[in-house]
Amino acid sequence: MKPLARSALVLAVAFAALAGLLVPSPANSPLGRLANVDADGPDPRWDTPVDGAAVRLAGELLPDKARYLLWAPGASPLFQGNLKAATQLLLAPALPVQDPAAAEWVLSYRASPALPPGLRVGEPLSVGPGVFLVRVAR
Repeated sequence: MKPLARSALVLAVAFAALAGLLVPSPANSPLGRLANVDADGPDPRWDTPVDGAAVRLAGELLPDKARYLLWAPGASPLFQGNLKAATQLLLAPALPVQDPAAAEWVLSYRASPALPPGLRVGEPLSVGPGVFLVRVAR
C-alpha cells in the first residue's frame, strides 16, 4: 500500500472512531428513548383520576358535528381542567360549548345535580360509573 493511501486510511479510521465517540447512540437520544419505551396506556397522564374509558365511549357515541356541554359542577378547578382537556381530546371533532342553551348534548360527569337546570333531555346513555351522555330535547 502506498504511503499516501495508508495515511488516508488511518485518517479515515481515526475520524470514524472520533465520530462514534462524539455522536450519541440512538438509545441515548431523546428519540431513541421514546422509541424504546412502551406506552403507559391509552390515556394521557392526568393530574387527577379521569375515567378516560368513559370519555372515549362518549366520543364514539357523540356525532362529529355535535355541540356538547361538559357538566361537572362542584369539581375542583384542577379536576375540571383535566376533564376539559380529556373531552377536547377524546370528543373531537365535536364542539364544546359553555352555554347550556347552545348544547345539543350534555356529558354529565359524576355531577349533582345530574344535569343543568331547565334543560329538557332525552334518555341518558351510561358511558361509565356516574358518567352519562344525554341528548338535549328541542
